[in-house]
Amino acid sequence: MFSKFSHKFFTAANVSAVVGATIAGLAMAAPSASAGTITGTLAAAPSSSAAGPIDISTGASDWVYYGLSASGTVSPITPATMSGGPNSFGALTGNDLVDGYFSSSTTIQPATGLNFLSFSGGTTVSSDTSNIYAYSSFTPSSFSFTQTLLGTSETMNVYLNDYNANHDISASLSSGGSYTNADATLPQSGIAGVLTLSITGSPGDTLTFTDTGVSTGSFANIGIQGVTVTAVPEPVPLSLLAVAGSLFLITRRRALRREV
Repeated sequence: MFSKFSHKFFTAANVSAVVGATIAGLAMAAPSASAGTITGTLAAAPSSSAAGPIDISTGASDWVYYGLSASGTVSPITPATMSGGPNSFGALTGNDLVDGYFSSSTTIQPATGLNFLSFSGGTTVSSDTSNIYAYSSFTPSSFSFTQTLLGTSETMNVYLNDYNANHDISASLSSGGSYTNADATLPQSGIAGVLTLSITGSPGDTLTFTDTGVSTGSFANIGIQGVTVTAVPEPVPLSLLAVAGSLFLITRRRALRREV
């Protein structure tokens, strides 16, 4: 005999809730990939004079702005990071790193077109749109940073600069998987570009990014202004959808039989 309580329990809403919980449970139990993968595309980045600076603090899961200097100096200062964010980026390291595109050892020189990023809500300052960026002014110049993956899949944008130099770029994951781009040229007249990396790994993996300058002229240098990462939602495998559909049909049939 089908009771009123049983009838209420097997409503469409309750069945959907059961199926949803089942899908969530199966997704949590799904094994992660044992080795990571990294693919990349290098493209031009809009300049401030053409389209206005890109706001890296909008839409990103985490970000860092390395291109900061104290007023009137070329000394590096603590980079701006996402306030309240996951703080997944490590410090920028390298040889002979300084801040700012400068014409002397003490004077900041505005670099029209080189500044193409802005941000708000940073931990160091509230906003910044100055024409400065972190770079190494000696050959061979190089810099590195690390980032802890936010999940199993994410998209990373690395905003780069250079002058009379190409880039030997490498990225690797602690769980395996790597990307290299040797003697790469930035598409925008050798000035500014964005490297987009599609990264798949294990949660908590460490990504190590390194860029080494390849001199093509005097005063060669390479630069990095900022980095963003956006976590990619986990897809639901077709097998899990099939299981969920079967559970829904079985549960619904039982409910209909009891109603009769």
